[in-house]
Amino acid sequence: MKRTLLLTFAATLLCAGAYAADPELYCADLTYDGFTTRSYTFATRGDRTLVLEIDLPERGDAGGPRPFVVYVPGGSWRTCGIGAFRRQSAYLASQGIAGVRIVYSLVGDGADFSAGLEELQAARDLVAARAGELGLDTLRFGYVAASAGTPLAADEALSQAGCRFFVGYNGIYDLTRRIDGSRFPEEGTPYLAPFSDGELRDFSPVNRIGADPPAVALFHGRADRTISWKQSQLFCDAVRAADGRAEIVLYDDARHGFFNYGKSDCHEEVTRKTAAFIFSVLGE
Repeated sequence: MKRTLLLTFAATLLCAGAYAADPELYCADLTYDGFTTRSYTFATRGDRTLVLEIDLPERGDAGGPRPFVVYVPGGSWRTCGIGAFRRQSAYLASQGIAGVRIVYSLVGDGADFSAGLEELQAARDLVAARAGELGLDTLRFGYVAASAGTPLAADEALSQAGCRFFVGYNGIYDLTRRIDGSRFPEEGTPYLAPFSDGELRDFSPVNRIGADPPAVALFHGRADRTISWKQSQLFCDAVRAADGRAEIVLYDDARHGFFNYGKSDCHEEVTRKTAAFIFSVLGE
């Protein structure tokens, strides 16, 4: 089922300026400086305005386009905050990798999975149109996503030329299966309800892996009862079966959302491992 979006391809620049990092919000052992943030409207749905924020590293003497990450948050398709990846994006931006933090429409907005895909594509169109002025390298980018945002982001990553990597936290990659009693994919959720089992199989990233897939890194907690860690293992195995690079990191006692700042003591470790993975892929 397709939804019609009123897209603002000539995006509205809302603000630009130095990002003021609040030390109370960040890990003291990581750095969060040396970049600016700009905000753009990229789509509307009814009364809801969808805005993305781009964290731009300050250019060095050499200049040149920067690699970037598109961040897609979770929230059970019922909440979606643009600040969800602010800390990680700030850290990577301080290391020279730009961050594009997006939101998408939710169940409460009357949206469904196909609408989410359309909105990610609208965000992609905006970034592509402004890549030159923003200094973004459209041949060196990838996605980082969490929870309910992972199938949307993974579908985009697997279908986009130039996408180099995908990183998923607590991800769901088969929309037709609830494994080990986990809650997701939620039975009867309006976000998936319009689609047949066949359409959900087609949407599922585990079934969309083609030749030469982007490199994949997956982080999951074995104690996650919202989305089973076996979802990540399925996707990892499928990428490897396609001769792609796939890494998986499992945390024995971690529950859903463990990577978030303040949820556990894993936030800094996951951020550092994510950064190391991205730099390793970009260096290949």
